[in-house]
Amino acid sequence: EQLLRWAQSARDDFGPGDAFADYVAATWSALVANSAEPLIISSRLVVRIHRFVLEILGAVRKSPGIRWASPGSLRLVTALCASKLWPESGWLAALDAIGDAHALSLESCSEDVNSVEEANVPIAFAFAEDA
Repeated sequence: EQLLRWAQSARDDFGPGDAFADYVAATWSALVANSAEPLIISSRLVVRIHRFVLEILGAVRKSPGIRWASPGSLRLVTALCASKLWPESGWLAALDAIGDAHALSLESCSEDVNSVEEANVPIAFAFAEDA
């Protein structure tokens, strides 16, 4: 709860939010398995995590100076999907973020690099590997 508040309080800095999302993604299966009550899409914790992920994805997308998708948030979407706790209403934001990451990787490749594997864009690859 306190970490979520810390991550949400850093409005202009996406680093804490992305780090928190990555942490939650890494520990999500343990959170689900050890929850006192079974988690469902409408559970308070799940709803707060949905809102947090969508806020991060939306804020990153709207920031003109930010040129990356949030890899932690995308990993968290993957973890939520794996536990069948990602709402259908969240797919547009998630797919937009994936599309943005893909576009950035193609842009990076067209500038100096011959192939996507050589580009410095681990975000799209990390999401694809997790999915």
